Formats: sequence, structure tokens, C-alpha cells
Amino acid sequence: MTRDHDRRLCGRTIGVLAAALALTLAHSAAAQTPPEPAPWWSQTTSIWVGSIGGSLIGLLGAVIGTLGGRGKARRLVMSLLASLILIGILCLAAGLIALTVGQPYAVWYPLLLGGGICTLVGIAVFPALAARYRADELRKMQSMDARAAK
Repeated sequence: MTRDHDRRLCGRTIGVLAAALALTLAHSAAAQTPPEPAPWWSQTTSIWVGSIGGSLIGLLGAVIGTLGGRGKARRLVMSLLASLILIGILCLAAGLIALTVGQPYAVWYPLLLGGGICTLVGIAVFPALAARYRADELRKMQSMDARAAK
């Protein structure tokens, strides 16, 4: 009977020690987990940032497309397009930082979406608009040469 009693006592002791060890490990792991960072803005603010920012970017794109398509205001259009690309790169960087530090979806998503659209569209349109303005300038120069030759 003593052997049986010793086995039960030993089993209980090991069980209690294992439970204590598990609680200690869980407590130390919880203590070492860094707190989540405070969100940069709320989900409601994210809606406003996305809608107002998207609208402004759309209006900027409309100005660039309208004036650039007509070949007017070269300096303004190219400056606005360069600004659009720069804004896009800055938003992409901010979105990547937000994603890296653990910000919620409502913070990093509008930054990455807006930044990605601005950067990709701006980089895609820049060479075409520059070529359009160069072609217009060449056409003006050829016209002036033709008049002078008469």
C-alpha cells in the first residue's frame, strides 16, 4: 500500500509542479509582450482621410489630364505630376511604417492604397506627358521655321 500511496503522491506533486510551471511561463510571456501601439487615428477618421484624400487626388488628376491632354500649362502640369508622385511615395512610406509598427487596418490601408495609386499612375503618366509637350514644342519650332523660310 505504501508504494501505491507514494505513486499517487508523486503523481500529484508532479502535476502541481507542472501546473505551477505553466502558470509561471504564461505570466512571464504575458509580461514580456509589448503593448499594442495606440492607433494614429480612428476608423471614422480613416473614412474621412480616404474620401477627402481620394477626392483631392482625383481632382488633381483631372487638372493634370485636362491641361496635359490639351498641351497647356506645361510647367504647372509637370510640377503637379511630380508633386503627385512625391505625395504617393510619402504615403507609401507612412503606410509601410504603420504596417510595420502594428497599426490597425484602418490606418495603413488608406495610406498604402492612396500612395500606391498616386505613385504608379504618376510614374506611368509622366513619360507620356513629357513626350506630348516635347512633340508640341517641336511642332511649334517646325511651324516657325516654315514661316521663316517663306
